[in-house]
Amino acid sequence: MPKPAPVIVAGPFADDFGCFLGDYTAPLPADEQSSIYRQLVARLGKDRVCLAAKPSDVSADRWASAAAVVFVCGSTSERSYDSEFDDNGAAKAVAEYGATCGEGVDLSDIRLPWHQDEMLDEVVALTTAPVVSVVVCGRAHVLTHVIGQSAVTIWVGYAGQYGPQAVADVLIDGAGLPGRLPVTLPAHPAAIPVRYNDRQSAAHVYKDAAEPVLREFGYGAGSLAGVTFSGMHADAESRANEVLVQVTAHAGDHKTAGSVNLFAHVSGGRRIPRLAVLVDSVALTLEAGESHAVSFSVPFERLMDEADDNVRVTFALTAALNNDDTRHTDDCDTSVSIVIHR
Repeated sequence: MPKPAPVIVAGPFADDFGCFLGDYTAPLPADEQSSIYRQLVARLGKDRVCLAAKPSDVSADRWASAAAVVFVCGSTSERSYDSEFDDNGAAKAVAEYGATCGEGVDLSDIRLPWHQDEMLDEVVALTTAPVVSVVVCGRAHVLTHVIGQSAVTIWVGYAGQYGPQAVADVLIDGAGLPGRLPVTLPAHPAAIPVRYNDRQSAAHVYKDAAEPVLREFGYGAGSLAGVTFSGMHADAESRANEVLVQVTAHAGDHKTAGSVNLFAHVSGGRRIPRLAVLVDSVALTLEAGESHAVSFSVPFERLMDEADDNVRVTFALTAALNNDDTRHTDDCDTSVSIVIHR
């Protein structure tokens, strides 16, 4: 019987645990620490899983015969309890794969550190297998190249102690991806800052980068896949100082779970309005083909940034999965005009 094709776990964090944690995390016993490599070994067997912290760690024939490659990249806030400390009290970063995020660590270049884009290119050149990139980071790095070179990209942030297990659940067991991106990812290192709730769009600001946003705040390709919305209704009079919003969510052909976000565009005050404001978010689980009413509650104070004293403002409300979601246009927008009193 032929030997199963190998799975290669590559990248600077292939066998790292601390990258999943934030600054100054309490130490954990060795038996409570794990890594993506160790999790895949536990599930697939040591004979099938190869570790390649550097591409040269695995022979060319193993790269050529690989069934899949998991490239674990990103940055880290990892500190050690024996770290040296700077004059300002922050721990100094170590030289190799040390902290590139967190207290006392500012970057002028938010591309992935340590030439990881080039390492990914080297990996892609060595194999015809699909490459799944797992990005572990606590800041908004530029991932344009990673997404372009990978069959699939999974952004895990600082997923915590059980982050490696969660990634393996997705890769091996087909677990869902209900998370939503908590930041806006820039497409270019100099196109910053970009935020979903700016007052003016970042598009076409740069002559050489017409679209500086790579992924919008709230993005999550696996979250509530196939869900559409209809029949939005807003009520600003039933409760004092609160807008009640209802919309019906309709599932597709599969059971799904995730968060439905409610965005508001507010106009009517003296300030330039923000493009969008996240005013509420509701967790939702739907069986295949199920429809369910989703209710939001929006206190007036969440929109005070846009309003002056005792002025009439208009809320343009949109129920969506992320701030740039144009798939759900079946009667899922509505406007409400109210007077806000400070």
